Amino acid sequence: MTNKFVIHQQGTQEDLSEEILTLKKEFYKLKNINVSLLRCINTLYDSNDSEKAINSLLETIGTYHNSDRAYIFEFAKDFTELNNTYEWCGENTLSEKENLQNVQLDIIDRWIKCFEKDGELCISSVEDEINHGTSEYSILKIQEIHSLMAVPFYEHGKMVGFMGVDNPKANVGFTVLMKSVATFIMGELERRRYVKELYELSYHDKMTGLENRHAYVSKLNELESKRFKDFSLGIIFVDINGLKKANDTFGHEKGDEMIIQSSNLLKNVISNFSHLDSHAFRIGGDEFVVFIEKIKKEEFDYTVEFLKRHELISVGAVWLSKCEEIEKHVTQADKLMYDEKIKHHKERR
Repeated sequence: MTNKFVIHQQGTQEDLSEEILTLKKEFYKLKNINVSLLRCINTLYDSNDSEKAINSLLETIGTYHNSDRAYIFEFAKDFTELNNTYEWCGENTLSEKENLQNVQLDIIDRWIKCFEKDGELCISSVEDEINHGTSEYSILKIQEIHSLMAVPFYEHGKMVGFMGVDNPKANVGFTVLMKSVATFIMGELERRRYVKELYELSYHDKMTGLENRHAYVSKLNELESKRFKDFSLGIIFVDINGLKKANDTFGHEKGDEMIIQSSNLLKNVISNFSHLDSHAFRIGGDEFVVFIEKIKKEEFDYTVEFLKRHELISVGAVWLSKCEEIEKHVTQADKLMYDEKIKHHKERR
């Protein structure tokens, strides 16, 4: 009887010790999560730079999981594409962010189903768990992803993106930290979108998509602060020919069409100089200004001649070898445009 009791007692002690050890592990795991979570929250709320804060937060998550990458993907508004908007890379891991723009959403149909069903996605082995003939497998294989974990973001009940880690080697399958942080990140992303929308409303013309007069004044002040700086500046002043007559004769829809055509011409111009600091502004009903910094005179003259071929607009232009007295030269470009406009009307009689 005694021996049986001792054996039973020893078994109970062993079971109890194992249970205590398991509880200790869980306690330290939760403690580490709380420390990491607090670090994430403080990172978001202590920084004025949201992009820097989110990238730093991803570093915390990536480090917690000892992963190669930590990232955020956001879905496009039409829910057909997704973009890698934020990324942290561990040591000796190449960035994939630039390669993961405008990705077709149907590639991750299986992921979305997992998100909706389980609230997470865990792939332990890309080789064993994903069909080798799929786009999903190809896009993961080319990035040398062997395993991953991800959790979705929701905004007003709608899935709008997800956060994930590639090749996690610690806390594998344990998505508590990511799920906890997701709420805070979503709030920050939503705030960022509101700020962006407010900026668009404040600095962009709704009809044409060009920058508006408010943005023009801001840029003019910026250029004036750079005066006497040793870089060239091209200034183009544009006015639409016959806009009032078109409005009076054919209605404002025709006038709007002419405004949009003119703005598209200017968009094409600045798109040719995307490598330079170039801006096109609608500063009035039928008036536009273009600034192109560091443009060569030959390129500028060619651009102006290209615009002058269009009877829709009158153009005045000034090229400066140095950035100085900008407002004075905008006025000069305006006068040259007006001279062209008078010439245009005389030729049309």
